[in-house]
Amino acid sequence: MKTVQKGEDIKRVKEDEAELFVKSRGYQYVPKSVWKETKKSLKPSDDSEVKEKKSKGKKSNEKPE
Repeated sequence: MKTVQKGEDIKRVKEDEAELFVKSRGYQYVPKSVWKETKKSLKPSDDSEVKEKKSKGKKSNEKPE
């Protein structure tokens, strides 16, 4: 996987696709950290609400007798 960027558009794509984006669509290679920062900023600001929703559906690991 490679990370490419054109303006504000940042994508993670397969290597062969990245080559096409760079050569014919005007994208540039950028570090993966650029993509990670964008991904972090899209997360909801209230993480506790997300964790609470996830934990409600979990079943106990206890074995039946």
